[in-house]
Amino acid sequence: MKQRLGIAIALLNEPKLLILDEPTNGLDPVGVVEIRSLLRSLMEDRQLTILLSSHNLPEMYQLATQYIIIHKGKIINQLSLKALDKQTQHYLRIASKQAEKLQQVFAKTYLKGEYTVQKNQEVFLYQYEEPEQVMKNLLAENILPVTFVEQEDTLEEYFLSLVGSDSR
Repeated sequence: MKQRLGIAIALLNEPKLLILDEPTNGLDPVGVVEIRSLLRSLMEDRQLTILLSSHNLPEMYQLATQYIIIHKGKIINQLSLKALDKQTQHYLRIASKQAEKLQQVFAKTYLKGEYTVQKNQEVFLYQYEEPEQVMKNLLAENILPVTFVEQEDTLEEYFLSLVGSDSR
């Protein structure tokens, strides 16, 4: 109720800019959805600009349209949701006990940049047709994947890559 009351008080003077710090912190799931819905309607109906500060990156991904990423008090990146979506790519994560052969197949089948080879020898394939077709191509080369998973980087993973964490 404190979050809702604080927002209501801030809206009394009909501001053009609303600054909120951790607006969904401590709320139950229903409260989070309600606050998210309220903020969206304020942005759309009142043409209100809302500056959110939060450590809850998954929540920010669902709500924000522009991002400023700050680390140790310094701005390290500014980007739009569209630019963020390009950074948090969808990919196939593929591993095989025949890692060298797997990499050779990718080198002859895909262009550099469409895939990357990770330190653990897994291949991340970013641009591909249907996953089933990729699997058929591998089986045709007698490669049996031990890992074959569709994944997507998250805002959290992108943030960690910017601040230098090895968690990615």
